[in-house]
Amino acid sequence: MKIPGPRSWLLGFDQVPKVLGDLLDHSRKLMEQYGDIVQVRIAAVRLLLLRHPDHPHEVLVRRSEAFIREPRIQRIFAPWLGRGILLSDGPDWRRQRPPIQGAWQHHEGQAALDAAVRHTRRLLLERMGQSFDFAEATERLAFSVMMETALGQSDPE
Repeated sequence: MKIPGPRSWLLGFDQVPKVLGDLLDHSRKLMEQYGDIVQVRIAAVRLLLLRHPDHPHEVLVRRSEAFIREPRIQRIFAPWLGRGILLSDGPDWRRQRPPIQGAWQHHEGQAALDAAVRHTRRLLLERMGQSFDFAEATERLAFSVMMETALGQSDPE
């Protein structure tokens, strides 16, 4: 199956500034153009962007054996991320998944609510008196809340 995506000019290095500049906006534009699954190639690295809500379960659970982490990506990001669930696959991933899944299912709702309120206020204050794309704004809001609650990372304010 050929996965749609932008043509790879200059071995895909033309995508680097777009990805590093605003990943969420660039991803959104690619998905508007190519659909719910988009492939971006940069040199020998293939990135898959997935938008449909069923995709994470398909990739992480139902077909986890078919989606392996690139050894190059593991070498590059391991100094910062270690060998945790984000970089693991196979038996390591299966061993790490149950505790993470349990923590995720019993996640403290108040922390997520607080993050949602904080990010919503910021969004409204930044765009007060302006016209803006509501779908894009709520997508950014959801992304910010997810990054903070799931990964402990906040957007720079």
